[in-house]
Amino acid sequence: MLRRLVIAALLVAALGAGVCARAGTGFGDSGPAVVDTAPPVVTVEDPAAHTVLQTGQQISLGYSLADDHPGTDAGDNRTEVWFGDLLWEAGPDVPGDQAGTWSWTAPDTTSGTVHLVVTATDAFGNRTTVASGDFTILSGVTDVPGGVRSGVVFRRPAPNPFNPRTQLRFELPEAGPVQVAVFDARGRLVRTLAAGVRPQGPLDLAWDGTDDAGRRQAAGLYLFRLDYRLDGADRVAVRKATLLP
Repeated sequence: MLRRLVIAALLVAALGAGVCARAGTGFGDSGPAVVDTAPPVVTVEDPAAHTVLQTGQQISLGYSLADDHPGTDAGDNRTEVWFGDLLWEAGPDVPGDQAGTWSWTAPDTTSGTVHLVVTATDAFGNRTTVASGDFTILSGVTDVPGGVRSGVVFRRPAPNPFNPRTQLRFELPEAGPVQVAVFDARGRLVRTLAAGVRPQGPLDLAWDGTDDAGRRQAAGLYLFRLDYRLDGADRVAVRKATLLP
């Protein structure tokens, strides 16, 4: 009888040890979470000092992007040519890390200074914007670019920077279809301020820092784009302003 009790006790102990062993055999090592707070590294190869272009002449605008966690969404990286404070042309998007060139042709416009702007955004939302040095376009046209030569005036937002509201004003020399929209620095449409046919003369608008759904937007740089048709051609003018926290 005693022998049976001893055997039973040993079996219970063995089973208990087996259960404990099975319960404790799982091991894991997840490692530290990756958090990237470093912005992309952007390098813009400035045109040679005092570069002067004639209308129709091409220039190679060089740039490079590098980041440990590059963005992969369309529009994360943008290249733009600015004529003073007017966005003249947006170049091809450049996904991920790469070095590239943009063979850009000087437009038929007034004489003035131009520069390349490259903006890169990584997968964590860190952003870097770098501008090249100015270069010059010489042309026989004596008016300002992008259709403003026909009499359109799109004034800079005021106040700038602002919080919570900034005012916009533009003037049309003739009635025509117009759209005024607000975009964030990544090119995402935030708010449409005006759309439709507008009469000749001035139009005053205001933006209160909200999107079309009334949601308050984050502090940062915003673009105000005026699209209009004048002299039988589609025109675009852009102004910039900074929304304060």
